Amino acid sequence: MRFTNKWRRMVVAGPLVLGLLALILVGTAPAQAQLGGQFFSLGGQATAQIISQGARYNNFLYLASPTTVFIGGNHDPGTPPWPVVNLGVIPAGQELIFRLDVYEPLWGPPPGTLLGSYYTGPASRNPDGIEHASITWLGPGTAKIGFEDKWGGGDKDYDDVVFIVNSAHAPEPSSLMLLGLGTVGSAGILLRRRRRTA
Repeated sequence: MRFTNKWRRMVVAGPLVLGLLALILVGTAPAQAQLGGQFFSLGGQATAQIISQGARYNNFLYLASPTTVFIGGNHDPGTPPWPVVNLGVIPAGQELIFRLDVYEPLWGPPPGTLLGSYYTGPASRNPDGIEHASITWLGPGTAKIGFEDKWGGGDKDYDDVVFIVNSAHAPEPSSLMLLGLGTVGSAGILLRRRRRTA
């Protein structure tokens, strides 16, 4: 069975067009907050940065697992902006668990009274049995996480400490390179076939 030039173009270009359409649709999907969600590394270098806070308590944010890294406090001098903190290279598939330590007195420096420590993920990790973090996916390996700092869920606004976490996916540049090579290869096949028919 012989294909016409029109069909050849559709066979070669069709998968490319469908792939690009899928990328566009995924990239424009609205972000939904997920209460008690978990963040898993895609592999590579991970970073975190506090972007806002809405709490009166002194809150201190940490990466709690797989290693302990201090990220920042909501009332750190000179903030905002808060610095980007390097969390290290986290293997793909490893969950990053974050902890918020909540201190009293209000607006005062620690040491003070530790009111509680709350974790990202399921309610079972927290002493009051309530989810204390909401996660919104911003893209592959990137999320915005907001903590609620009061026992029992407080006002459930999840804006007492809000931060962005990013786990860079190391193979991503090579994936883009493969997409580019696929596009160039498809174009080369079309040109070669055109020359044969001419």
